[in-house]
Amino acid sequence: MPLTWSDMGELLARGADESFEAELVVRPPSSPVPPVRFWVMDDPRANLHAGPGRTRFVRAGRSRARLDHADGRRTVFNDGQVWQIAGDGTATSFRVRSLNTSGYAALLIDQPDNAEEGLGYGFPAGGIRQSTHQGRPVAVMSGDARDGFGAIEISVDLNTGILIRVAASDDSWEARLENLQVKQVDNSEFRWEGRAEPPGPIQPLAEWVPAPITEQLIPVPDPEPLPTDIRARRLRARLDEIVIADGQLPPPRVGETIEVYLTFFDDPSPMNAEPVEVRALAEPIGQGTPREDHHGVLRWPTMLRGDGWTAKWSAPRPAIGHVAVTGHFAIIHDAAASPRFTPTRAAVSGIRVNRLTGPVPADPETEPLPGNAWSSESACPNGFARHMVQHNAEGPAPAIAVALDLDLDAAEPPRVRSAFEPGELSVVGDDLWIGDRFRPILQNRSGSRPEQSEDHLLPLPVGSYSDTVTPHAGPGGIWIEHQHKLWSVEATAGAPARLHDLGTVRWGSAVTIGNHLVTSGNPLRRFTAHGEDDPIALPPEIGSVGSLARAGEGPVVVGREPRDDDDDNVSTGEHWIRDDQPLRYRLALHRAGGWAVGESFGLPVPPTAVWRSRDGFHVQCADLLLRFTESLARGTAHRLPYSPRAAGPIATGMWLTLRADQIALELRDPEVPDPWQLRGMLSDLGPRGEFRQGLLVRLNDDLEPAAIVLTDTPAPSVAVTPDDVVWFSGRSLRGVTAAGELVHGT
Repeated sequence: MPLTWSDMGELLARGADESFEAELVVRPPSSPVPPVRFWVMDDPRANLHAGPGRTRFVRAGRSRARLDHADGRRTVFNDGQVWQIAGDGTATSFRVRSLNTSGYAALLIDQPDNAEEGLGYGFPAGGIRQSTHQGRPVAVMSGDARDGFGAIEISVDLNTGILIRVAASDDSWEARLENLQVKQVDNSEFRWEGRAEPPGPIQPLAEWVPAPITEQLIPVPDPEPLPTDIRARRLRARLDEIVIADGQLPPPRVGETIEVYLTFFDDPSPMNAEPVEVRALAEPIGQGTPREDHHGVLRWPTMLRGDGWTAKWSAPRPAIGHVAVTGHFAIIHDAAASPRFTPTRAAVSGIRVNRLTGPVPADPETEPLPGNAWSSESACPNGFARHMVQHNAEGPAPAIAVALDLDLDAAEPPRVRSAFEPGELSVVGDDLWIGDRFRPILQNRSGSRPEQSEDHLLPLPVGSYSDTVTPHAGPGGIWIEHQHKLWSVEATAGAPARLHDLGTVRWGSAVTIGNHLVTSGNPLRRFTAHGEDDPIALPPEIGSVGSLARAGEGPVVVGREPRDDDDDNVSTGEHWIRDDQPLRYRLALHRAGGWAVGESFGLPVPPTAVWRSRDGFHVQCADLLLRFTESLARGTAHRLPYSPRAAGPIATGMWLTLRADQIALELRDPEVPDPWQLRGMLSDLGPRGEFRQGLLVRLNDDLEPAAIVLTDTPAPSVAVTPDDVVWFSGRSLRGVTAAGELVHGT
């Protein structure tokens, strides 16, 4: 019987109570990362952090943990008491409310027991598959890249429920447990009997410049409350700085319409002079099971639905039906920021900003900090975290808090969905086949007349969170991929399409060759319109294939060399890499006479794409573009300024897609180089809504931008027609010509 996420939630909750000892191995990207990646509870000392390398990790249930770091340091957590022990045996000790972790191994150290409510918003994105990790049976789940967790995979030990591995789907980092031993652990492991000094100041890296923790930095109450609104159609919500800092919401301006996920708190607001009373319909979230908060108070997960707004609420008492509640609203980086909860759409009618009224003294320990005051401003500042404040008399007064005034009645109406919105694209000859975003509709357009189209309804279900329909068009027919299943399509004009179920198929990439659809993996599987054909066995030099493309009458593949631990640690999707050994690959071309295999070469991460060019072959890997000759010999390499999400060939160069939000965050720093002149284009990305944006770049033969277009989706599908137009999906079908002109398909 297949595993469900509910099964995994129960298993993770059981694993959170287990006592065990293991080696915690962290493999970060090649670029250095700060020892503490973010602050928790305004004090980095509250974080348990495991940096790159190998750390001894002992855990007993959800209240005791110990890290013995490779450099001789130790961190011990015991029911809210933390000891940080240096290599020379000295220690500091302090109290925290809960076990908090940072870094790539955060989930492994936390071993979350609230899986249904926490991880459940982003996992699993797709099916749950079973595999092994160091000989232990595990369930592997992929996270939704649109969720706050990003595109990651988690592996759960099926015998114990222990979260045993977390890794980026692109293999840019990995944290795993090795040599796991489930056993009772002596409580002395979690105590420090030596002398412990009071917590001392922390010397941060250059990236972090925190002010001393002090109660004086709390913003004073805002003396200007909102006018009375008995319908609660005008709200004030405090804004969490991290929502802006991580790009979840671009800094709003007065007059803009935004969509935000609200959280309701019943404690006094630090932003309003007085709390407000609102009326709403209370609905339990999930099973409505209560849990203790950091203070030991039982909280019931509840959804409040008011007159035009929705907010998540951790209620101190069970609530259901129409209620009148008193408290304040907040926009925070919270699990409520998920497509599964309805966002609140409102116009920003005002922005209240609290700034310091004077410079920070040279010695904040002995001299008082300046006051702070509220004012109305036209735009939200980029940063306003009060624990990062550094201010002198010469610089502008920094903001330490922001509140947004939201007018639900003044919001612009949402865009009406088009009759057809392009999702995945595929080209065969002069025909462009397009699957609708989330709806079972397949559309056909002629490349010479893209304004004319023909829709084919597919007998598949439609739902709010359905997967898109992915077409694969070739001379031998049309196949579609939907929710990990493969169908061949009989498309008849004027009638619903007929589908032939070819079964469940998983692959990293697929290509049509002649009458076949060929999918990656080991071996290469081949499908006709009627069923599966004989597979193509890989040469002995290649263990598995993640990327392939058409090269004449056969496929060209970039395949990973076989390793002894393939069965336990490497999937055909190239996501599982066990250690820091170089990744070895080979390029191979399949012809009628068999395989031609190139020389071995190393890659830092699995490749993104492979294709044939006029003078040989190209392999895209992160920001590297590798060239190979017709004889598969290694040629030159070119380093791009950014790592594309996807890439492919055109007649005069190549195309690639980029993450606009990530690059926009980097370019906020004026010192960051901007070789493709993107800073102006990305300085004012629109508010987060149904469509987030990305970038499509058309490069010429010199690999310089010939055209750059802001797309309606962060990961558009791209297809190139014989007339050398690069078409991409979004709200509508658009393309970029060889001359760099933007054309519309509707």
